[in-house]
Amino acid sequence: MDAKSNTGKFSSEYIAGEYAKLLEDVTDIDNRLKDFKALLKKTVEYKADYSLEGLKYVELLLMHLNPSFEEDSDLLLEAAYYIGETVKRTFNGTWSISDDEESFPDGYGQPIITGYNAYGDFYPFIEMENFIANPSIGYFKKVIK
Repeated sequence: MDAKSNTGKFSSEYIAGEYAKLLEDVTDIDNRLKDFKALLKKTVEYKADYSLEGLKYVELLLMHLNPSFEEDSDLLLEAAYYIGETVKRTFNGTWSISDDEESFPDGYGQPIITGYNAYGDFYPFIEMENFIANPSIGYFKKVIK
């Protein structure tokens, strides 16, 4: 059976499976991110509001904690979801899964925000990797705009 018939959107079983996992993760995003938002409030005194201006507090938190992918994958996952949800809400985008293996193989199968601008999709997990490699205040706002 074609995976597209299961999701109505994707043609490969892998992408359809990733999309199903994504839907589980983002269906009740506020509840999923409650611990991350509490950490933002406790550590950098920011009441998470999914605003572009608030992304600097996510950056401050990450720079303060200096997380690594090996030891802090849950924190980085939650931060990426928070950033993605901020982009989604700010620009009326949609969560999806990248199925563009040919032109952007590193992003294939990654959660993305589509429809947020005319230039392409936003890859919150890839941008999280980029930020951790070279952290700076204003990074996320810059790559979003």
